[in-house]
Amino acid sequence: MINCDSEDFDVLTISSAGSVNIDAERRITWHKPEYRFAYEFTIKDLHGGHSGEAINCGYANAVKIAAQAITFIGRKTEIELASFNSYKARNVIPSEATFVFTTPLSDVKVFNVVVSKINKYLNEAYGHTEKNFKVICKPCELPEKVMSDEDMRSIVDFINLSMTGVLKMSTVEKDLVELSANIGPVVTRENHVIIYCFPRSSVDILVEEITSLYKQLGKRCGVRVVSAEPAPGWPVNPDSKLKDIALETFKEQNGYDMQAKSMHAGLECSYFYAKNPHLDMVSIGPNNIDIHSPNERLELKTLVPYVKLIKGMVEKLDK
Repeated sequence: MINCDSEDFDVLTISSAGSVNIDAERRITWHKPEYRFAYEFTIKDLHGGHSGEAINCGYANAVKIAAQAITFIGRKTEIELASFNSYKARNVIPSEATFVFTTPLSDVKVFNVVVSKINKYLNEAYGHTEKNFKVICKPCELPEKVMSDEDMRSIVDFINLSMTGVLKMSTVEKDLVELSANIGPVVTRENHVIIYCFPRSSVDILVEEITSLYKQLGKRCGVRVVSAEPAPGWPVNPDSKLKDIALETFKEQNGYDMQAKSMHAGLECSYFYAKNPHLDMVSIGPNNIDIHSPNERLELKTLVPYVKLIKGMVEKLDK
């Protein structure tokens, strides 16, 4: 099977990671705001990116930063949280997050101290990868309802304590991430706030382990954690003849060697492997840049050579 879901024209993918969808939900008790002043706090224009391919690039997670901001504000004044939102998909490192809160303080300058603190943190911790971020706090319309203090602390504690980023590197393959986790969207709905988490690993037992850890954390924080059926991993096939055909065809057509690598992201191959472990598979594709980010794009000059590669591989298989 020749899969067509890879992102680098001169890289042959020979294995991929498994993953699991984890939903963390907190039922909300709403009440009318006690305080008269409301503000909207936004972190935006972070790099973002694919939570598999870009997880080891050192990008900041906007949801984690927003939870820190709520914690900092809570140390300065009383606060009621009205909403916490960050959209995109769960397999995307969040590039933006927004929360709305009420407070007895009328002067937005007080919260500019928190803006400065978050700016300082991002510059010092992520300045080498995050160049264009913005942190904004501005007055907004008073919301009709806010959540209880217990609800707010439960949600913020879960996010602050959750595992994100690279958790383990492979001891078998150089520079391959073996275990990672991503907090993706956070959505405030009518009766609950839901946090979408997405761990990955090339080792299925590690996905099981981190799922258990999320559930334990949920119990400690008062958050209901539910996991879906895990997606299996696709391990390396050391006897792959299709791999040899792909590498040979690429060299003939392009005049240089194609690299064979494992991917810390999910591919359809893992499901085919689960059904038939003897199936010989590789994955290829044209160059895709900054996938799952606002800057995602395709390098058109690699598209025709990519199609020729498929054609050449099929011709060799036919012989």
